[in-house]
Amino acid sequence: MNYAASPPPKEVVGPERHGRIRGYGLGPTPTIVFGTTPGHIELASQLRIANTQNAELKTKIDELEKKIDDDRRKMEERMMEERMKLEEMMEMERKKTEEKMEEGRRKMDILLAFMEEMNKKGNNSREK
Repeated sequence: MNYAASPPPKEVVGPERHGRIRGYGLGPTPTIVFGTTPGHIELASQLRIANTQNAELKTKIDELEKKIDDDRRKMEERMMEERMKLEEMMEMERKKTEEKMEEGRRKMDILLAFMEEMNKKGNNSREK
């Protein structure tokens, strides 16, 4: 069979008939299958509702962005406060460590002086 020479489907089945849908049988109509097309007034009403919702959502987004900015600022302030506290604590610990090291040095100096004294006394008693 030569398909190139066959007529297009429209010529075989004929023109579209008002109120019928091909391939669905006799029962369904375009309204049942595709629904009704909204009218101008209904579309205008839907557009007005959508615009109102859009404006409300934009306001909500702006409020949330402001809240995020406020929360971020507060968090940064808290972090700075915590950093300052940590630096103060580290400085206090450094000072305590230095004081302990200095005390250890003093004790070592006393111990060394005592040992030198004992060595001198030991050397003097041997010489006698």
